[in-house]
Amino acid sequence: MISLALEDVVRVVGGRTSANDPDARVTGVCTDSRHVKPGDLFIAIVGQRLDGHHFLAEAVRGGAAACIVSREACEAMGGAPAATPGVREAMSSVRHAMPGVPEIKLIFVHDPVTALGQLAAWYRREVLPRRTKVIGVTGSNGKTTTKLMMDHVLSAELTGRASVRSFNNAIGVPLTLLSAGFEDEYLVVEIGTNSPGEIDHLAGMAQPDLAVITSIGAAHLEGLGNLDAVAAEKATILRHVRAGGLAVVNIDEPALLAHLPATAASRGHRDGIRGEVKAFPGAGVVVGEHGSPGRGVDGTDTSVRTKSRISAVQCGEPFRLCTVGRSPEADLYVACIEGDLDGTSFVIDGDLAVRLRLPGPHHATNAALAYAVGRWMGLSAESIGERLYSFEPAAGRTRRVELGEVTLIDDCYNANPSSMMAALDILATVRGRRRVFVMGDMMELGAASASWHRRIGQCAAAAGVDVMIAAGRLASSAAEAAAAAGVAEIVVCDDACDAADLAAQRVGDGDVVLVKGSRAMGLEAVVQRLETALRPVERRMKQAV
Repeated sequence: MISLALEDVVRVVGGRTSANDPDARVTGVCTDSRHVKPGDLFIAIVGQRLDGHHFLAEAVRGGAAACIVSREACEAMGGAPAATPGVREAMSSVRHAMPGVPEIKLIFVHDPVTALGQLAAWYRREVLPRRTKVIGVTGSNGKTTTKLMMDHVLSAELTGRASVRSFNNAIGVPLTLLSAGFEDEYLVVEIGTNSPGEIDHLAGMAQPDLAVITSIGAAHLEGLGNLDAVAAEKATILRHVRAGGLAVVNIDEPALLAHLPATAASRGHRDGIRGEVKAFPGAGVVVGEHGSPGRGVDGTDTSVRTKSRISAVQCGEPFRLCTVGRSPEADLYVACIEGDLDGTSFVIDGDLAVRLRLPGPHHATNAALAYAVGRWMGLSAESIGERLYSFEPAAGRTRRVELGEVTLIDDCYNANPSSMMAALDILATVRGRRRVFVMGDMMELGAASASWHRRIGQCAAAAGVDVMIAAGRLASSAAEAAAAAGVAEIVVCDDACDAADLAAQRVGDGDVVLVKGSRAMGLEAVVQRLETALRPVERRMKQAV
């Protein structure tokens, strides 16, 4: 983070402060008192389990320069009346609740999360250098893997960073933006949603120079409704791409096409990919709604529509659009996909052969998205190809683990129907004594949840699953459908802990095990138990020593 004057922070968030200090500055932002460093601005957030206001003393002792707090929460800490008594009284309440803390600078606001977002939007707009290119990534599947892949590609030649873990919500996105420093040439920001309007809000905060849509799938249907609504929500990121920027979108799901802006006819864009980076790729996006005439970034008329794209998104500024997919109709197409559990090979745009050490054909498209971003940022095709080959997935995301004579596919981080089907497609390609599928519930699917789970059970049978361990009430529906479709051995249990015990008991030499479920199911417990139980004996002995 670039050092900020505390008085600027107070002004931006519209807060009232307990101590005016024109020389005070903040050099970082933190929401976890355990990780506060000297000079940090601590944001006291009221969460589902913990209230940050109870940890103000710890944050101050850790070196926090100031704390953004809720006035109402501070009053409650000191037993003050419900009516707002003002800053002095609220400060007195905090001091009463934290004896032994001699000095603390508080910034009182109505809602600390809103204040965090306001600060991040201002920081992005007014403080972050123009040369720092913000890359916003959204999609139903593959956001985190594609984000990490792009960071790995760009870091070969550029200085920058990506959001940690899945920092993709109203807290994670602003923390990511505020983490960028003056030296950074790029910042990859993951943007998620589970209800209408979230991407619009977060993308407006991030104002990406480059926007990436990884996929459209049946995710968060409880809040979004249907696949078309999912596509519409993801496409709202395009409203906020800065002038002269780039949008890279995966068009393999047709639902997205109706929500893409109209573009001018492509004129030798593939030659541009191989030649001048500034000419890559395609033409400028129309300015205005429903395909109204406009001018692209190169001054050309953008009123002509191409392919099946229509404008359902209000775009305020011209930028370039690059479509990616497995069809030659895409601006950047992915072909000749081959693979097994060791990795995936494919060809980008007809002449660049790429090898990933990551199984699954869907990762070929993710790599093509990273390729487009890398080329736009000035890297050569050869450099990008080398970095894609050296990329390794994070834990829980299609990670292959060899445990003696057992092969584990650790894809436990999260799940929805499309990602579940993609994982089963990978399992279907693997030869082994038995295919074992440990499945957890898929969350937030709304009224269609039961039917989606039954469909996954049928897909498990089609993938040749021999043993299915279903953890959770919803997954039991999938198990019933799998049994009806011919899966020989079915086990149903309540949660991840039971599934871990059952898997450790039933998995044997030669088996291939896929573990996948929604984040809330905590299936990493299954992975950890299998790693402990099946790790080769010599490694266990070495660790014991």
